[in-house]
Amino acid sequence: MIQMMIVFGLTYLSLALPYVLAYQYMASLGFSATQQGMVMTSGAVLGLVLQFAFGFLCDRFASIKKFVLIGNIIMIISTWFFYTQSGSIFGLMVIFGALWDAMFMNIEGMLDSWALEENEVCKNNYGVIRAFGSIGYIIGSVLVAMIVNRWGYHSIAFCFVGTAVLNSIFELLTPDAQKAKTANGEELKLSDVGGLVKNPNYVILVFCMFLAFSMVVGEIFCSAQKMNALGLDTAPTYTSLKASIAAFCELPLFFLGSSLVKKFGAIKMMIFALAVHVLRLILTALCTSQIQLVYISCLQLFTYPCIMVSIKYIIDREIPDNLKSSGQQFAYAIYISLSSLVMPLFFGWLMDMIGLQGEIWFAAFITAIPIIALIVYAQKHPEAAKTIQ
Repeated sequence: MIQMMIVFGLTYLSLALPYVLAYQYMASLGFSATQQGMVMTSGAVLGLVLQFAFGFLCDRFASIKKFVLIGNIIMIISTWFFYTQSGSIFGLMVIFGALWDAMFMNIEGMLDSWALEENEVCKNNYGVIRAFGSIGYIIGSVLVAMIVNRWGYHSIAFCFVGTAVLNSIFELLTPDAQKAKTANGEELKLSDVGGLVKNPNYVILVFCMFLAFSMVVGEIFCSAQKMNALGLDTAPTYTSLKASIAAFCELPLFFLGSSLVKKFGAIKMMIFALAVHVLRLILTALCTSQIQLVYISCLQLFTYPCIMVSIKYIIDREIPDNLKSSGQQFAYAIYISLSSLVMPLFFGWLMDMIGLQGEIWFAAFITAIPIIALIVYAQKHPEAAKTIQ
């Protein structure tokens, strides 16, 4: 478990280096907002495809470690060229930027599956392990600003390679996931993975999580727009403060998340977190100052960590043992990658249609749908509402 904590901490620290200031780096090269969006959108689309592929390959070859290491290699190469070729050829920037952005999401998803499948100790303490990822990301976010201020954006490539190589060494020393075989002992086929979508409970849960994360993305968009509407000149200062406070607020329940799941059950935790998210959206709609938005961000204590910890256990219950990586990666691609790709565009259009206040209330209303669906699911499957088994 300690090895996995170190791996999560180092991985998220290294992942933060190329990601946090990517937009600022592209802007410094003279890229327009549209060009920057093209790079990141390409990464999201490629990430969707690769998450399906890597999930299947992890189950097919009964190993997560190997494919995390392959992901590290791809990200090292793409990050190096993205931050050292100075944007002279925009097409190359799109290719390399899409690759490292896609692998960012892919590695996150595979790490979660690795922690859940390594052994029962790691599975039952996933929240604590994931907390070290948040700590690593916070440290990486601070370090990258210091690195750029001292040595410039190109230095990100060197620093990322160093941290990624160190992280890969720790991953090599960490035991691989314990993979189950297919029921008939034959090698896993794509047709076996197709069985996931034939499970109505799995499909319903993934759709509920997609709606839930879509509204999380919506809240990020709405709060940013509200912050700008309340004072564009001071928005950067308050936005930075809001993000820092929210990140630190996540830590306690990441550490306690698995213990709370054991006591109350993952379904109840998810319902509670989504209910708090509704409250957060309502308060965002009603607030009248930027400092109030900062105070509201403290509710992150009860939302994001509870959602991230409980969702893994909820989805895991509906996945066959021999398809754990495929099932988690497919779900992750839908509720994280797809929502991140589609929702900013949707909420941008919605704001033009019904205004900022209207879309905030819309997001609060839609969040109630997965809450109701999870209550119905728990009533039909009372064993699913129990604690970690």
